[in-house]
Amino acid sequence: MSSYASLWRIAGVGCWLAGALIAHAEAQENELGRSVYRATCSACHAPENVMVSAPKLGDSRDWRRRASPDAAGLERLTEHALNGIGAMPPKGGNPALSREQIQSAIEYMRQEVRGVPQR
Repeated sequence: MSSYASLWRIAGVGCWLAGALIAHAEAQENELGRSVYRATCSACHAPENVMVSAPKLGDSRDWRRRASPDAAGLERLTEHALNGIGAMPPKGGNPALSREQIQSAIEYMRQEVRGVPQR
């Protein structure tokens, strides 16, 4: 095998490994978001909770109004969740939550809007 072919083989393995690492990192972030959602956010954002006016998981119309798909939309929602807005208390009533945990939960809820069920 020529050195050129060897380089292509190594590059292919490197690309595959990079893709696998990215997929693993996304899966971990998604799991963090799901666990925060279930532990804290679902109290108000669960679809079956009809007593609260919070946007519900899976309600694409309601989330799209609030959640532009860009980084600015995520940042705005994160600030609202951190500081509270309307009837929502800061950090969803769980002062132990970090900014990373809140952003992961928001991303989890926004994924539902993009049509990727994550329940």
